[in-house]
Amino acid sequence: MRSLAEFAADTDRFAGLSDDWFWTDEFQIPDKPPSWVAENAEGVFLRRQEAKLSHGNLAAEFGVSKPTIGAAIKHYLATHPDAKDEVNLASGGARPIKFNIELFADEARQLWESGWSKSELAEKYGCSTPTIDKALALAYEQSGLPMPTRKDRQSMKNAEARQLLDAGRSLDEIAEALKVSDVTARKYLKASFAAEGKAMPDLRRRRGEQE
Repeated sequence: MRSLAEFAADTDRFAGLSDDWFWTDEFQIPDKPPSWVAENAEGVFLRRQEAKLSHGNLAAEFGVSKPTIGAAIKHYLATHPDAKDEVNLASGGARPIKFNIELFADEARQLWESGWSKSELAEKYGCSTPTIDKALALAYEQSGLPMPTRKDRQSMKNAEARQLLDAGRSLDEIAEALKVSDVTARKYLKASFAAEGKAMPDLRRRRGEQE
């Protein structure tokens, strides 16, 4: 192996052979095509100035991503020092709608405590879930109460399910009252009994007795 390696690396191993033993192959590497950013920078920039479009709208129109649109605009500005982006959109998009959370904070709290999810509340009020978080925090702050944590709400659900069970309600009725599935209702009940160090009774037997 050492001899083969030395032979392969010997630059004089073909010394003495005539030109008939050799030929030359020439390869030409084509010029690198321009990137999409460089090729479309002018079109993107002029379209933005003409229609006052955001980065997101331009991305949808040109079929590329928002970062690619941003790179195209930066490329045009870098190659045209006298140009200026006249579209006054801080991040290339329309500013989000501002909501007066005081108008619905109390109602949102009541619905949330009744079992509505934050996603459902966001859909109802036409806002985002972070806005709902702010509205709920404001409602509890105005009431002088701390906003319950997820663990607090879980404990409340457990206690509510247990109260309904102790009042003689069936599992199906408990699930309907809490607006959850029977599996979730059973989980609430199991947690309430576990907190007392007790095993949950057989609800199937209880249902049969009621029937």
